[in-house]
Amino acid sequence: MRIAYSAFIALLLLGAFTSVSVAQGAIPYTPEGTSHVDPADGSVPVATVTLPADAIALDHPQVGHGFLVGAATLDLKDRQHPIVVFKISNVAEKPIPLSEVGFRSVRVNLRLEDGQLLVSCGVWSHLSQPDPGDKALQPGAVITVSVPVPPMCPGRAETVGFLVYLESVKPSPTSALRQTDALLRNAFLLLRQTQ
Repeated sequence: MRIAYSAFIALLLLGAFTSVSVAQGAIPYTPEGTSHVDPADGSVPVATVTLPADAIALDHPQVGHGFLVGAATLDLKDRQHPIVVFKISNVAEKPIPLSEVGFRSVRVNLRLEDGQLLVSCGVWSHLSQPDPGDKALQPGAVITVSVPVPPMCPGRAETVGFLVYLESVKPSPTSALRQTDALLRNAFLLLRQTQ
């Protein structure tokens, strides 16, 4: 079942001589989907993740085994609607429609009973919806993106970080969940080792 969340996606297109600011709402926060971050938890690790062959490049990437981990920050200005902010760029030779860039924003939890890392609490969406006004990430362009963090997971678990997985090919939510769980756990372990 797809959970409806609100996402505010802010895109800042950076050009050589000009910058254009575009604000775009994707899926708004709803009362039932509102997430929160535990007080004083703003110091948990936050990062982006993608595959090495993807056309989306991350900011300050670190190479892992079969994945890349990039820089991101947790914006807690509105503590009831925290967001992960990061930069991406297009390293392909052709534009990438933002409606084809899928993301999975994940709350990384440490299960208290056995110390297992869980990445099952997540928000799945795309950077925009396909329509005639769909924007494209041009070759070499850099944008700043903001995506929501998912809600607290049920059960006894502690939030230990946030990850955002990105793909420039529009996968289905089900395939993205199956294929990325192990990758995200490994990416988080690398992130913890380097911070």
